[in-house]
Amino acid sequence: MRIVLLTTDTRGFGQLSEALPPPLLPLYDKPFVQHAIESAYENDCRRLVLITNDRPDLVQQTCGNGERYGVSLEIRMGAPDGDETASLLKHRSLLAERCCVLPGLRWLDADLKDLESRHAELGAPVTLLRVAEDNAIAGAFLE
Repeated sequence: MRIVLLTTDTRGFGQLSEALPPPLLPLYDKPFVQHAIESAYENDCRRLVLITNDRPDLVQQTCGNGERYGVSLEIRMGAPDGDETASLLKHRSLLAERCCVLPGLRWLDADLKDLESRHAELGAPVTLLRVAEDNAIAGAFLE
């Protein structure tokens, strides 16, 4: 299953994001996006697309093609205004193949293997996960 990480909603980062785009901000000992990539790898997800609207060239330079993490990583530019829906629609071709869309800038404590089996069981081409302000996870299986 391919994972699409949306990192376009960067509100709330303020001055932190002046030096680095939010996906590259450090969380403990490594960039935030690296935690997401490693989590995907640990859950047997090997194909990732990262959509960002803030300096995708720097994200690409830092993360490369994902090879060092054991995954295939593609970086794409999101909508200029950071709107997640507009960013997904800009890259609607991603939705032609079965995929799971996850928030890339929120700590996501979800069992991706369980998600993948539910995704396959329902036969939905796209699974969209959203994290609410209270950190509750909401899933939508799109037909």
